[in-house]
Amino acid sequence: MFITVRHGDNVHQLFNPDCALRLLVEDVKKRCHCPTGLTVALLDDKLSVIHLPELSLDYASSLVTDRGEYILVGVERGDRGHSKYTSLLDHPEPELLAKLEALSHPQGLHPTPRKAGKKPSKTALMASTKGRKTSTSSRSRGK
Repeated sequence: MFITVRHGDNVHQLFNPDCALRLLVEDVKKRCHCPTGLTVALLDDKLSVIHLPELSLDYASSLVTDRGEYILVGVERGDRGHSKYTSLLDHPEPELLAKLEALSHPQGLHPTPRKAGKKPSKTALMASTKGRKTSTSSRSRGK
């Protein structure tokens, strides 16, 4: 079993994912010359992100496809749980850059806030029931 990881100047590196995920991540970072402290992820052929938790004891082969080709990306954790994804290819294709931009700015995917399923605030609920008599309030007064 092996996978191919693209990085740098379109360099293709072979890796054996039949090991603990943390070992694969260490090997990828070392052989792809990643800066110290960089969090990495892989993009598959459909440009879907495969996160690589560095401390996981799971087998890497459970996350990747045998003989799959992946693109190495850097991940920076930002505020509010958002992540910024950057290509570790020297000359990424425009489609890849657009996908990474969309992943890095999820609010750009939904420019208008969704109202469906939004719960009203407590103040809005209190204002809407103010002055209304309900059967529950009548019973609580002893009527």
